[in-house]
Amino acid sequence: MSVCGAVLAAGAGSRFEPGPKQLARLDGRPLIDHSLDALRGAPSLSRRLVVLGSGAEEIEARADLEGFELARCGSWSAGLSESLRVAVRVAEQDSSCEALLILLADQPLVSARAVERLAARARELGPQAALRAGYHGRAGHPSVIGRALFAAVGRIEGDRGAGGILEEAGAALVDVSGLGSDIDVDTRADLEAIDREAADGEIQTPAASRGGAR
Repeated sequence: MSVCGAVLAAGAGSRFEPGPKQLARLDGRPLIDHSLDALRGAPSLSRRLVVLGSGAEEIEARADLEGFELARCGSWSAGLSESLRVAVRVAEQDSSCEALLILLADQPLVSARAVERLAARARELGPQAALRAGYHGRAGHPSVIGRALFAAVGRIEGDRGAGGILEEAGAALVDVSGLGSDIDVDTRADLEAIDREAADGEIQTPAASRGGAR
């Protein structure tokens, strides 16, 4: 079986000023590039998709989207559930895709090794996969929904992701402790805090661990 990966990047990031959040600079690169790299660096993924909405044209022009299929979410203002539905629709159309790994564009410290660990477990479980990354016992991101759960995504509304249906399905935690972090960037203060910690050596962005920005 194969596992597809999707970065959800359609939202406006209204708490992040000035925007667009996806293009704010971290470690010398747009914020979204770090999430894209996490999927790009996971060779076992069969397809890689990025869902864009707000500011799509500017993001396409300035982000590194090499190796990614682009999907547009016209109803992005209705919340995260809409971009998740777009990703699932693409995955549904690929009969070889038995599970979809989901990452958000504002989680720049997720590592490719964490993605690979979840994808490996998803291949073992097949269409019934229901997984969340586990950080020292805490459920986090990325997450994986198997094909058996695709239809349930239609029940999600508003600014909600797959957490509810994963909980209903009894999602297992895949331990990725020590393989990055799923800290998310909601505000410019969040981004500045990550930048400061990286500069002080308290954390290391995936790009820095590869020797710096490209």
